[in-house]
Amino acid sequence: MKRTNRFVALLLVLSVALGMAGCKKDKQKEKEAAWYNSKTVEIKLPYDESEYNSLNSSFAGIIRNLAIVHVNYSKPYPNDFDYELDDPSPYQGDTLEVYDLNGTHLLTYDCKKYSPSFKGQISMSSEPSVAGDKVIIPWEIYNEAGGSKSIITFIDPTTGEQTGSFEKKLTGMYLRPGFVRSGGYSAFSYARYDDNASIELVIVGDDGSSRTINIKDPEILWNNAFPMVEQGDGKVLLPFMSTNVPVWSVTGYFVIDLKSGTYEKKEDISAIFNTTNIYSTSYIDGLGTMVADEDGLSVADLENKTTERLINYDKCNANLYLISRLKLYNSEENRFVFGGSVYMEKYQEAVKESKIIVLEKAEKNPNEGKKELKLASFDQLDYTTAEAVCKFNNENSDYYVTFDSRYNLNNYKGSNDLDWYTTSLMGQRSLFDKLKVDIAAGDGPDLIMNGSAFTSSFEPALFMDLSEDIESEGVFENIFEINKIGGKLYTVPLTFRLSGIVCDSAFVRERQIGFTYKEYEKFVRTVCNGSDPIKKNKAEYFIFCYNLMSDVHFYAGETPDYNDAKFKNLAKFVYMSVDGIPMDETTEVVDKLDDDIHATSYTFSCTNDYFGFGKSQISDAVVLGYPAEDSTGPYAATVNSIAVSNATKNKAGCVEFVKLLMSPEMQTGYAETGYSIPVNVESFNASSKTQLKHYNTYRKHLINMGFNEADLRQMGVAIEARERDIAAFEQIIRSAEATYRSDPAISLIIKEEMPAYFSGQKDLGAVIEIINGRAKAYLTE
Repeated sequence: MKRTNRFVALLLVLSVALGMAGCKKDKQKEKEAAWYNSKTVEIKLPYDESEYNSLNSSFAGIIRNLAIVHVNYSKPYPNDFDYELDDPSPYQGDTLEVYDLNGTHLLTYDCKKYSPSFKGQISMSSEPSVAGDKVIIPWEIYNEAGGSKSIITFIDPTTGEQTGSFEKKLTGMYLRPGFVRSGGYSAFSYARYDDNASIELVIVGDDGSSRTINIKDPEILWNNAFPMVEQGDGKVLLPFMSTNVPVWSVTGYFVIDLKSGTYEKKEDISAIFNTTNIYSTSYIDGLGTMVADEDGLSVADLENKTTERLINYDKCNANLYLISRLKLYNSEENRFVFGGSVYMEKYQEAVKESKIIVLEKAEKNPNEGKKELKLASFDQLDYTTAEAVCKFNNENSDYYVTFDSRYNLNNYKGSNDLDWYTTSLMGQRSLFDKLKVDIAAGDGPDLIMNGSAFTSSFEPALFMDLSEDIESEGVFENIFEINKIGGKLYTVPLTFRLSGIVCDSAFVRERQIGFTYKEYEKFVRTVCNGSDPIKKNKAEYFIFCYNLMSDVHFYAGETPDYNDAKFKNLAKFVYMSVDGIPMDETTEVVDKLDDDIHATSYTFSCTNDYFGFGKSQISDAVVLGYPAEDSTGPYAATVNSIAVSNATKNKAGCVEFVKLLMSPEMQTGYAETGYSIPVNVESFNASSKTQLKHYNTYRKHLINMGFNEADLRQMGVAIEARERDIAAFEQIIRSAEATYRSDPAISLIIKEEMPAYFSGQKDLGAVIEIINGRAKAYLTE
């Protein structure tokens, strides 16, 4: 029987079983959420970036209709500046910038105005933040005679006046980030790290009174305590994590009454708070405690450990990447104001930007009459895709896209008792099994993102062939070709990273693109001084190389047979030539060259990587493929991809959305805001020129600061980048001849069975027979 027929039959059975299991009552109460219009406000700093060495900002919060942003800056030193003798403080500083909720800049307050008088060193111990109607600035002072001291200053942002302060000597403790105000009291906490591990909670009243509460509990990890959350009426929550919990999680909280100084411990709140939403949890008068997830905002009932949905993000057409990372500050009738700092990936640099999103209740459903397209992603939705969803929903008259969050890989984790690699494979397998069942039951998504690396065995059964629907003109043709299975394109690559063995061209043949097994064995023994750049144990090494043979065992509708020459030759190469690292050690690759090693395994996430590593670290770098039966070029690992479900009833709408993601606008967006390379050549070149400018500007800045050639090489900016380097990197991209494809269940089988051969316990034929049997059972029954 063909695999496809049995596959469908199996899924129908599983869908019934899982459907019954899904009858368990959900603790999230749902009610019909309203529709909202959204407006995103970008907070622009009132400074010319070209006049500064650095400008870093963080969103402090919103007080009534004012948004406050903290800015830390440094200016270039004059040419005659003496780094050992001159005072750098005139060229460094902090400000509070005040804006209205439309992003209009109103006021600037120099934080030096609030700096305490002191002798010694002074710095902010954490970012300033809003607590109630005040801005809190935390200072730490140190001098050899008096040790360290914490000083908290309270600022009224409407006048810029300091309204109060508090001092505390730091002995065996530090000030924790996060401040709250409730019922006329301000609260902040210090964590003790000595033998008396505990939290000292300081409560300061508006009348100038103060008290300290010492909360000590041997079952709590105080260094992992989370920020406090206001509760209104003079009460706050202090969440914590217990020592007996093996994973990072919120396991309880203290309810603290700031008026009386009393507190009560509450256990097990995992149904409401987690390590993501606890940082954006807020309290709104008239509504209560607000908690968010990737689908929307809910009101928490702490007593009954339930939540009720207030805002569904799919019904406000705001950028999901942004709004899910912001905190609700204000609510007035049918208007909600969110704000916060969001890390935006900009050419391998995490840039923190301040954002405000305002939601106002819509009079009617703006998507009325349109057909819904459900979009699922195997990881968190990125900024550019979320922006594409907004654009599509605003402009398309026939369809609108909503986000289906059921398939995030973070929610499908294996046992914590196993190694990371096995846990990851188990999570991928569980996620993919659910997707197969849901599609068979008619409850799956229409569009699936970012699953191309581990959906290969079932792509023909699950996804539509888009070869005739998506044009390859203007893209890297080789990237499209290596993503096809049997000549058909089931998942469309949107972005990728390039990986290979990087070394000086002097160590390899002219025009060499990769290694045969024999060539690589010699290369490791000679050029690499016996240190294999592929830092993996034997089983993972084998799986890694096997999954790069993307054209070997992924046949549409057929059961693979591993008793073939390529599989056996790879096994023999790993057995004979690979030392491997112990199973319990890390498998991370080397990210720079040691003095006695002339090659490394490296991944290029953008053109800037080529400037900084491929050119700066190696005088004449080449990028070669990994060892294979036949010498092949480097591989392109797909990062962002999209597929269309075979079960969708709206193929035309799905194809329109895929085409939008392939457009130069969105492709350039992927290049600017993600650690990956766009498949669109025009977008690649445009973004590469931007990266070239940023790279050379940064390099010039370092030279002006006095860094020498050795320093520049260590920092990855040894050479001045030129446009010909972009062309050289493009040619390396075009040399890619493989992509990474994996079926997590098959990889787990191989990982479990191949060590018996590598350790000499079984011969290869016996191991392959077991793998064939287990793989057939998985793929056909």
